[in-house]
Amino acid sequence: MGAFFLAEMGDKTQIATVALAARYPDLLAVVAGTTLGMMLANVPAVLLGERIARRLSMTLVHGVAAVIFAVLGGVVVGGGGAAVVMLGCAGVGAEAAGGWTTGVIGNGV
Repeated sequence: MGAFFLAEMGDKTQIATVALAARYPDLLAVVAGTTLGMMLANVPAVLLGERIARRLSMTLVHGVAAVIFAVLGGVVVGGGGAAVVMLGCAGVGAEAAGGWTTGVIGNGV
């Protein structure tokens, strides 16, 4: 059950938005502020990711990602201590500049 919670838990931006919405009564200001903040953070990542994507071979990127995925899958299947699980990786959009998201799941999972 803990693994499911970690996998489905929102990112820090979603948690911060919920906390701000609970604290401040002006929903429009909270939504506008968090949206503007996300845009300020993501636009440079998208632009940089686009420049990098034009210079890298997508075959190479997919190959490296496949190796990383296989290694992490082996760690999870093999057990033995805390396992690092890939919860998300997007090669397009706002995460294009290397936005890996990981979580740690203990032995009991």
